[in-house]
Amino acid sequence: MLPWTDLHYRGLDRLADRLPATLLLIDPQRGNADDMAQAIIARALCLHDDHRPCGQCKSCHLLAQGTHPDTASYLEPCKIEDIRDLGDTLQNTPAIGALRVTYLGAIDNYNPYALNALLKTLEEPPQHSRFILSATNRRAVKATILSRSHVVTLPQPTAEQAQQWLVNAHAFSPEQAAASLALHHGNPHQALAHPDAPDPHEHLGLLIAYLSQPQRATAYLHHLDRLKDNDLNDYLQSQLETLIAYRQLDSSGQNWHNRLRQHDADLQGLDLNRLHTLYARLSELRRPDRQQIGQTLNIKALLLETCDKRNLEL
Repeated sequence: MLPWTDLHYRGLDRLADRLPATLLLIDPQRGNADDMAQAIIARALCLHDDHRPCGQCKSCHLLAQGTHPDTASYLEPCKIEDIRDLGDTLQNTPAIGALRVTYLGAIDNYNPYALNALLKTLEEPPQHSRFILSATNRRAVKATILSRSHVVTLPQPTAEQAQQWLVNAHAFSPEQAAASLALHHGNPHQALAHPDAPDPHEHLGLLIAYLSQPQRATAYLHHLDRLKDNDLNDYLQSQLETLIAYRQLDSSGQNWHNRLRQHDADLQGLDLNRLHTLYARLSELRRPDRQQIGQTLNIKALLLETCDKRNLEL
């Protein structure tokens, strides 16, 4: 279990003993729900009556080997064909124990056709079938799913907990953990998946120059060419968060605060509304229905558009 979650959180140990037909875990970071779902599955399928999986029974051994016949986990959205196949499989009685438990992650990203197929299964599930679903945003989950689910919102780690977990459990250096967490909005699971992520605070000066002095725009764009496509949106949004916080609060205990002092004159001239608008448009590109090949080109187009509008006003 993760340090900031526990199977006993809000009685989830009791839920594991008597799972509802559909349990929906809300987790903005996704990784916490994935971890919690596996813990609940292990507890629900364990053949011994205890508050934790015994680790000794046949069911626990099969789970540890990844070969348990009565459970399946889909971390990414399923296609309609997968849902139909799953519905057929769930009609079979459990091979071990009394339950079949299925985990479906990212339920808020399902396409309408797969979701409608899933709803048919959720409406009339076999008596031995249980579902655990997860979503990053409760408001993005269809009302028909919510009405059929027992909903639990999972706790998120503090900045200190996330950094300590990366350092103590995954051998990150404190500096590496801090940089990766800054890039991934404090999400330790994303930080763990990208241990060599660039520090967004290291080149803040280039972004400030880009936003304040049109004639130096190309330096920042060339810098972005050196970043991985998958890191680019997180990188730029993290930088914008820092600039917005500095402009609005003008106080922080973070080490980037002192780095920005030398750029104070340029920073004070930045238009906060433009910073917020750019941040919002980058957020739009993160939506599942907007994600596509060529993210780097889309992001650069936004930056160039910002530059063009700024030039017209100068």
